[in-house]
Amino acid sequence: MREMRFILKNRWMLCLLWVVLAVSQVARSEEAIRLVVSIKPLHSLASAVMRGVAEPQLLIKGRGSPHHFSLKPSHIRLLQQADVLLWLGATVESSLVKVVGQLPASVQSLSLLQEPSLLRLPLRNGGVWHHDHNHGGVAELLDGGGKIDPHLWLDPLNAGRIVQRLVVLLSQRDPRNQERYKANAERVLKQLQALHLEIKLRLAPIQNRPYLVYHDAYQYFERRYALAATGALVLDLSQRAGAKRLRALRKKIQSDDIRCAFFEPQYDARLLNSVVANLPIKVEVLDPLGADLPAGEALYFDLMRRLTTQLASCLSD
Repeated sequence: MREMRFILKNRWMLCLLWVVLAVSQVARSEEAIRLVVSIKPLHSLASAVMRGVAEPQLLIKGRGSPHHFSLKPSHIRLLQQADVLLWLGATVESSLVKVVGQLPASVQSLSLLQEPSLLRLPLRNGGVWHHDHNHGGVAELLDGGGKIDPHLWLDPLNAGRIVQRLVVLLSQRDPRNQERYKANAERVLKQLQALHLEIKLRLAPIQNRPYLVYHDAYQYFERRYALAATGALVLDLSQRAGAKRLRALRKKIQSDDIRCAFFEPQYDARLLNSVVANLPIKVEVLDPLGADLPAGEALYFDLMRRLTTQLASCLSD
């Protein structure tokens, strides 16, 4: 009798173990897809696409810049546990390159700088430009050696292409939520189109007014809305602007009667202030990343509207 009870007890424990394992397997299969995104604007677009499914994880938080980001062990663990990584690419997020190359095969990497469906502009060289009225944009004096300008999210229509590419990828990896991704994307694409028309209308009166930027981050925005940026202090954030460029920019300010110059909150304004010293020019802030904006679905729209307001406000006076 005692032996029989022992056998029954063991059978019961074995059945319980199989039930636990089966439940765990089902729960694992129904886990939400794990998307890790490098920077805030891309995270915002991903959040909109994934609304009602899961929250994407943001890698570079707060005022962090992809140009100077240092990975911590917690970041590496997050990447290793991801299903999908959405990032710009090796030329701008160099700290990620080695880790991305060592990620498990199960982690799918989407580098937007290598994505042919997006508008990708060549990186400009030479810190002083002239405005091309025939093409409604900025014509660079030199090309950037074949490199791609990484700031491709600063065009709302390009942001729409990012959304469309992300929907395809997520639907492939998570077909159970495919219809929700598609419905979210349709909503976001309408919002981006409305945003584009809003910005176009607001910036039309100041299209031909020249201005100077600290960092050459706004080419996509300038091209889309035919703005007249005339130069940047910094093209490569790892290198300090030389005296020759600074003299050329100061001369450009005087010859073109430039009234506005913009710096970014992540960087020291002293270099820009030295160039514009004793000149009748206003110095304001432009931020291409939304450094002080809370991460989330609304960030992209808040960022683009704020850029528009800051430019229009300074150049309208």
